[in-house]
Amino acid sequence: MKAWMSRYSAYGMVGVGLVLLVMGAVGLARLIWPAETQPTAAELSVGDGFVPMEVPVSSLERAPGLDQPTASSPVAAGTAPQEDAAEVRALAATQRARVPEVPVHLRIPSVGLDAPVQPATARKVWMAAQQYEQWTAPDEFAAGWHADSARLGEPGNTVLNGHHNVSGKVFERLVDVAVGERIVVVGDKGGEFTYVVVNKMILPEKGASPEERLENARWIMPSTDERLTLVTCWPADSNTHRLILVASPLN
Repeated sequence: MKAWMSRYSAYGMVGVGLVLLVMGAVGLARLIWPAETQPTAAELSVGDGFVPMEVPVSSLERAPGLDQPTASSPVAAGTAPQEDAAEVRALAATQRARVPEVPVHLRIPSVGLDAPVQPATARKVWMAAQQYEQWTAPDEFAAGWHADSARLGEPGNTVLNGHHNVSGKVFERLVDVAVGERIVVVGDKGGEFTYVVVNKMILPEKGASPEERLENARWIMPSTDERLTLVTCWPADSNTHRLILVASPLN
C-alpha cells in the first residue's frame, strides 16, 4: 500500500513539474515573440507631443465641406487683416498655373516657423471590430504630411501634423497663429503655395467619447474643396485637446 501511494505521489510530482515546465516555456516564448494585440481607444489616446489620430478606413471617401466655426466647436479666432488686392490677384494667378506638388517645406511668418515637411507614419489598427488608419508625427523638428491626403495645388485636403512639446516641438507656437494669417508651403518642384487661416479649433480629445474623437478626426479626411489642415495637440502639459487650423488657398 505504501509502495502504491509512493508510486502515484511520484507520478503526481512529475506531472506538476511538466505543467510548470510548459508554463515557463510559454512565458519565455511570449517574451521572445510578443503577440500582436489590438489597442483600446484609451491606449491610443495616451501620448506625448502628438496623440495619434484614427480615421475609419471605410470612411476615407467622405468629403466634408469647409465648415465654418460654430458654437459647438471652440474657436480661437482673430481678425483677418486687409489684403492688398493686387498682391492677392498676383498670388492667385501664380498658384492657378502650377501643377500639384508634394509638400516639402512649411513657413508661418507670424510665429517665425520655418521647417521641413516629410511623410508622416501611418499604420492600420483595429478597435471594436473596425479598422482605423492611425497617423503619427515625425520624431524630429519637421511637420508630417499625410501621404494619402491631397498634394499642394489640387482639390482636396492637404494634412500636416507635428509635435508641439517634444521631439523638436515643430508646432510649439501653432496655438499662437490667428485666423487671417498666412501659411506658405513649398512643394517638391519648388513652387510656393500660400494659404490664409480661416478656422482655428481647440477640441477635447483625451477622455472624449469615441464619437467625439471621430468627429475631430473628420478634419483630416478628404474634402472636395482645396484646403490645408495643420494638426497638433494642446496644451503642452497634458495633451488633452486637439488643436486644428484650417486654411484656404489665396485664389
